[in-house]
Order: sequence, then C-alpha cells, then structure tokens
Amino acid sequence: MRLLFYFALCLVLFAINTAHAEPRAKSVELHKRTTLTVYVVPDLGTRFSFPFILDEQDSYVPFTLNITNPAFVNGREKGRNYFVITAPVRSEGSMLGNVFVSVAGYEISVELRTTNDLSKHYSDIVFTLTNEAREELIQQSIAQRTAALEQEYKKKFEELDATAEQKAIARVGRLAIKKPDTKRIKEESRLKLPNGDSIVLYVDQVVNYDPYAIYLFNVEADSGSKGLTILDAKLFSVDADTKQVRPIESAKDVPTRVQPNQEVQGAITVLGSALNPNNLLRLQVVTDKGMVEAQW
Repeated sequence: MRLLFYFALCLVLFAINTAHAEPRAKSVELHKRTTLTVYVVPDLGTRFSFPFILDEQDSYVPFTLNITNPAFVNGREKGRNYFVITAPVRSEGSMLGNVFVSVAGYEISVELRTTNDLSKHYSDIVFTLTNEAREELIQQSIAQRTAALEQEYKKKFEELDATAEQKAIARVGRLAIKKPDTKRIKEESRLKLPNGDSIVLYVDQVVNYDPYAIYLFNVEADSGSKGLTILDAKLFSVDADTKQVRPIESAKDVPTRVQPNQEVQGAITVLGSALNPNNLLRLQVVTDKGMVEAQW
C-alpha cells in the first residue's frame, strides 16, 4: 500500500510539473521605464518579443542590449522583433543577472533568476503598447523617415548640382577651343507706347557653338522718365506654312532693368537640334511697359 501511495504521488507531481512545462506567455505593457523579474529554466529559456522590429543599425528604432552576467546567453537574428535569453544547463544554485534594454525611447530593466520551478517559468515575455503609445511611435517613425528621405534627396540634389557644374565647366572648356560660326540677322522691331515713347528690340546675330545656338539681341528704352523692367525673353518657332507657333526650350541672360535712353544686350541660348531650319523664329521680350517681338 505504501509503495502504491508513493507511486500515485509521483504521478500527480509529474502531471503538475508537465502542465506547467507547457509554453506560457506573459504580457507586459511598455512604459518609458519598465522593470520586471524573469525566471529562466536552464533547459528552456525565455523569448522577449516587441511590437516592432529590432535592429541595432536602424536609426528609426535604436536598440541596445546589455547582460551583466555572461553566463546568460542572448540570441537574436537581424530583422526580427524578439531576442531569446538562455541559461547554462548545468548550474549550482540560483544564478542572477540583469538585462538592460534600450529601444524606441523605452528603457527596460530585467532581473534574471535561474530556477528549476516550472511554475515560475514563462516561455514568452510579450511587450505591448497602449493605443496612444503605438500612435506616438508611428508618428515619430514617419517624422524620422521623412527627415531621412529629405536629407537623402538633399544630398542627391547637391551631388547632381556638383555633377552638372562639372559638366558645364568641361563643356565651356570644349567650347573655348572651338571656333564659333556667326550669322548676321539684323532684325529690328519697335513698340510705340501710349505716351509717345518707344521700346526697340534689335536682334543682331546668332553665334553657333555646336551644339548651341546663341541669339544676341539689344533692348533700348527711349522713355524719358522711368525706363522699363524686362520680365521675360522667349524664343518661338513659327511654321512658315501653317503659322503655328511653338515655344523653344531656352536659357536667357538679359538685364532686368533698362534705364531711360539706355540700351542693354541680352542673349538667349537653345540647342541647335531643337531648331527646324524650315521654320521662322520669333523672339519675344516682355516688359512692364508692354511686349515687343521680332521675327526672321
């Protein structure tokens, strides 16, 4: 009878321990400073899961982990949202250690204790966030990513500007060793103003530096009082048959102000490949006094 009683007692204890040996999870709400104690069974270990991906190199969710007792081992794979802590299988008595975790603005302190009591063991510690904290983290992540993208684009634009400047300098050097082809135009146009004054546009010549065509022109104001302001200068292609007008992409260099009885020179540059030799060209200069244009 006594032997049978001990056998039954062992079965009950085994059943209890087996039930506690099943994986169990414990939820812990994250606060700016979170503390807890975790009991680790040497044969099992504990996994710590977070509501975001952990990555030491990720500037959006910075992550650091320090364990004071090297007997506890940390296992983590890049790109995951968890790490696992295990204790040595063979250890005499209870071992202690601290885990200090810093992640996403949260400071977590964990006291580690080894135990053989399965009732104290949790296979998973699951950190959670309140709805407010989750929304705040999302907004912070969006702001940080936006700032990083802006910085990345700024750097790319600066590199593009530097590259464009280098190419422009190299092109100027190539142009300097070429002999330009100059063609006279000698086209004049005059705009009469209501007060009797005139604005004169004089297209002098085109200077061809392959692949560029540079049209040189003069603007004269015989206004006796205030002069005028040049707002824009554009070049158009005019179909000789249909009279259809098409703007030509160009770059202009012209003074913005013309003093009374003064003449200023401007230039408008286009790619020669954009010009149709069968079409007419029209130069349009827009001023605060009116628009004057010449065609040839």
